[in-house]
Amino acid sequence: SQATPPPKNIPLATYEALQDEMEELRHSLASSEKKQSRLKSIWAAKSLEFREAVASILGWKLDFMPNGRVKVSSMYKPGDEEGENSIVFDGENGTMKVSGGEQSVFAGEIRDQIVYWVEGRKEIPCFLAALTLEFWEGGPGAEMTMKM
Repeated sequence: SQATPPPKNIPLATYEALQDEMEELRHSLASSEKKQSRLKSIWAAKSLEFREAVASILGWKLDFMPNGRVKVSSMYKPGDEEGENSIVFDGENGTMKVSGGEQSVFAGEIRDQIVYWVEGRKEIPCFLAALTLEFWEGGPGAEMTMKM
């Protein structure tokens, strides 16, 4: 689409070259936006695939949050009335926060594991594994497991 005519002090060839360049830039921008949209779609699908794999293999649901934080919740520990069953790890600050705060029922249930694995040994993977076993043993199938 032709814009307003060029000012009289700009040669027509220069003006037309600039118009062509603008059209190429518009096309390039549209192509770049389309590519970015496709990449976002692929990333979302792969991210979901990754999250589902972690949940099925390790028993923890992951929610990636802004600023390098990850919220984890165990598939073996349903949330209570207040929804307290998650831990937020902040990778940038090296901290973790239990949902409901330090005085919550959930925090009380996992306090011994925090003291032993996190504070004592600085081992988050072992902490999560220990919680997984504890939650699984205390879950709906616990009576059956105890009888075996």
